[in-house]
Amino acid sequence: MVVPFPPGGSIDIVSRSIVERWSPLLGQQIVVDNRGGVGSGLHLMGELFKSVAGVDIVHVPFKGMGQAAPEIASGRVQLAKLLRAESAKWSKVIKAIGLKGE
Repeated sequence: MVVPFPPGGSIDIVSRSIVERWSPLLGQQIVVDNRGGVGSGLHLMGELFKSVAGVDIVHVPFKGMGQAAPEIASGRVQLAKLLRAESAKWSKVIKAIGLKGE
């Protein structure tokens, strides 16, 4: 079961409760897969980009820019969706190729 929120929150707890009840009914183990951001505007924008550009993008969640910036700067990660404040802070290391308006 894909849960579009990080682990430990109320949605995660409810999801795990549901999975405990469904597993015996279905006769198989169900795994909760927490993917914060799935279904969000950023996720949908990434899916649209994949479709239009004809490329495959792997979702790699980072716990903040402290982890993401070195990976992006080294070239191990070629594309990232960042908040405007984050992208401004890292502008000397990371080049923006597009902005999403509100």
